[in-house]
Amino acid sequence: MDTVERSSSSTVKLFIESIHEQKIDYAASLLSENCVFRNVGFESTISGRNNIGEYLTSLIQSVPDYRFQEESMTFGDDTVVICGRILGTIESDALGMGLSSGRKIDIEAVNAFVLRDGLIQSCTGYFCTASLCDQAGMRLTNLRPTDGSRFIPLYDAFWHMEEKDIAQVPNNITDDILAHWPGPGGAGSGKAHYMGQIYRLLNAVPDIQVDIIDYIAEGDRVFIEFHAHGTGPTGEAVSFNGIDRFHVRGAQVYDSKVMFDPAPVLNATLLAAQQWPGA
Repeated sequence: MDTVERSSSSTVKLFIESIHEQKIDYAASLLSENCVFRNVGFESTISGRNNIGEYLTSLIQSVPDYRFQEESMTFGDDTVVICGRILGTIESDALGMGLSSGRKIDIEAVNAFVLRDGLIQSCTGYFCTASLCDQAGMRLTNLRPTDGSRFIPLYDAFWHMEEKDIAQVPNNITDDILAHWPGPGGAGSGKAHYMGQIYRLLNAVPDIQVDIIDYIAEGDRVFIEFHAHGTGPTGEAVSFNGIDRFHVRGAQVYDSKVMFDPAPVLNATLLAAQQWPGA
């Protein structure tokens, strides 16, 4: 028993030390081919030695001085549990999680390792996800996506297309969508009504681009602060700010409210004034 415990603990210590020393290839060699990494609180797991090695490389690129500071260790036959603290300073967002450079990380954590035949079969990390997000300056939905947060990339991609793929919009809204747009005739329901509002805007500003300034996405709710800009049919520059509010179910919006002052569009061209009567 003592020999097994020492072997398991030394393997885990070598694994942690090799990450500290940025020897990722050696760290990966201590993992089984089908090893699984999981952080409780994250939606996804990382499976496979190669994928975990890529994750650890990105971790070190993001937090070059990453350390897991051991405070206590407990052994079982093929199990090692280490309590301690995750420490480091964020330098980049190589992990793609929305990390904020310059932030310092210092959170309590527990890592539970399962080993077999001298190799790490799995590692499960336990820590306060909310504290990590707060310290790292990232959104909780980056780690635990919701229907609302998954909609953000779709919104961003559509409004940055040079040629808007209108055909994709009906796939992202429900048949009975509730829609509230500014100006008379802006409130209604159904795909036909919603598509009419999109066409109305694109007729006024054909090359419109919408930049996300900020957003909140919790559960099925999304609030997006945006800046829209483009060119009217006769060459006038058009720009305005606004707020979009969506309720999303699965991959489809079922309730939408668009809030902006249509005056810049009205002032840009006669066509815009015809498309937004009386606004």
